[in-house]
Amino acid sequence: MHRQLLGAQRPVAHRPLYFYRNDPYTTPGQAREDGPFARSAAEAVRVGDWKAVRFSPDRERDHPDEDWHFELYDLARDPAETTDVADRHPRQAARLLATMRSEWREPR
Repeated sequence: MHRQLLGAQRPVAHRPLYFYRNDPYTTPGQAREDGPFARSAAEAVRVGDWKAVRFSPDRERDHPDEDWHFELYDLARDPAETTDVADRHPRQAARLLATMRSEWREPR
């Protein structure tokens, strides 16, 4: 028990944290942050220090992947999400895109 209290145990694996947004209304802050994508459907997923975000061309979710705008961030190095690193980390981008697909649940 003593070793566990000092952090000697392995970290707990967490499920990916998944978000989906399809809200026709935006706040001024959201409009500044998301720019032309503020009124688009959007998905985001965080796994460990990696976060991926993608924006649909409109409010529909059923567009092919290549029509979405995709961004990848390394939060350990860039917690403010200022630099999209998707081109530098294509495997990580593909992994998080697959996670987005697997986490999506059709609304009931």
